[in-house]
Amino acid sequence: MRLFLFSFVFVAVTCSAAEQVKEPPPGLVLVARASGLTEKGAGQARPLRVNDSVPVGRLIQTDHTSGSGAVLVFSNGAVLSLSAATALRIETFTQQPFAATVTIADMTMEPSVSQARITILRGEVIGLVRGLRAANGSVFAIKAGAREVNVDRCSFSARLMAGTDRAEIKVVRSGEKSDPEWENTLEERLLVPAFGAGSRK
Repeated sequence: MRLFLFSFVFVAVTCSAAEQVKEPPPGLVLVARASGLTEKGAGQARPLRVNDSVPVGRLIQTDHTSGSGAVLVFSNGAVLSLSAATALRIETFTQQPFAATVTIADMTMEPSVSQARITILRGEVIGLVRGLRAANGSVFAIKAGAREVNVDRCSFSARLMAGTDRAEIKVVRSGEKSDPEWENTLEERLLVPAFGAGSRK
């Protein structure tokens, strides 16, 4: 299966032992693909484009036009694809500095402990979460309506019906057999062309 062919590179940022005991720094989320994608805080909505950093705590949404959508890449290796008319908020995303330069295409385990919580406010999100260091406290939580699921070593889809709390969350664990339609959906939604490099700061 030809999935997740990223040439994206996250450059390591190291820190002293004294710095490591402090609150973990923010992780990095970048836009890998975008059409009709915006972020909105207290002011007006701002367009997000390829290689833009995605802010935590803001409304991230795609518009209702045909062909609208986006792919977001996290520095822990997770990838999210937003359908048209979808809105989410990255509530938190922190990650400990890591000691090696990593490429998304080669990543099977996150390079350092991370914690992420994503709330889906409407629409559909499909994603892939590679191996997390769960034994050391890593978590990647997806919330849609009243449902919240911790995902690890899996692909997933989460859909929230507009104007309701009715949510559908499907999780396919790594190694589990999945139907060909799901595999094709993943390949179509998460295959991203090469784009520029970013760094953990």
